[in-house]
Amino acid sequence: MTKHERRIAIHLLSTPVSGLGCLLVLSLGLTNAFAGASSQLSPQEAGARYGEALGAIEICDRTALTDKAKNLKASFAGAELDRFTAQAAKIYSAWVTVKNCVHQNDPNPCRIIMQKSCQEAISEIGPQGSALPGLLAVRNR
Repeated sequence: MTKHERRIAIHLLSTPVSGLGCLLVLSLGLTNAFAGASSQLSPQEAGARYGEALGAIEICDRTALTDKAKNLKASFAGAELDRFTAQAAKIYSAWVTVKNCVHQNDPNPCRIIMQKSCQEAISEIGPQGSALPGLLAVRNR
């Protein structure tokens, strides 16, 4: 996380809107936690990336799930599937919180967190993603 990103996260976490900065902090933390992950991801890592992809398509313009993302869940069964699903739900929930952001006095924090979150998701799980490439397709304008 860069110094600028930390300042934004601290500002958003200190705003009265509960949990607004959660997605930014979560998204920025995912980059470091899973960067360079092998092709054999743990259920939690895969679930986090799947939840990130689901959340991104809700907020980010011109994005869609790829077949790779749609098939990621099929890699797990039983208790591993439960862990995958729980982690995906946790990350997706953070995206929903951001999507439903309302900041009465200034809408800019909501817009900024959405833009930053979309940029991070595309850089991590987009076509040339740094963490798990190819989960998110980005259509041209």
